[in-house]
Amino acid sequence: MVRGLATDLTTAHGVQVDPHYDYRADQLRLSWRPGLTGEPSRKTVAAEIAARPLLRPHTKQITLHPTTT
Repeated sequence: MVRGLATDLTTAHGVQVDPHYDYRADQLRLSWRPGLTGEPSRKTVAAEIAARPLLRPHTKQITLHPTTT
């Protein structure tokens, strides 16, 4: 599910979105470098997660990590 979201975001925004799962903490981190327009923003990615019924129950386990380097 989350890999599909990362792929969809990569396709839609033209930036690489990578999912990283920490099995010990049971946490998933999505990381990406926003494009020149600032998209996808943290708010955009959060909205994409909220729009997916299968991911909605797991929002507390998903950390959004846009990077600038």
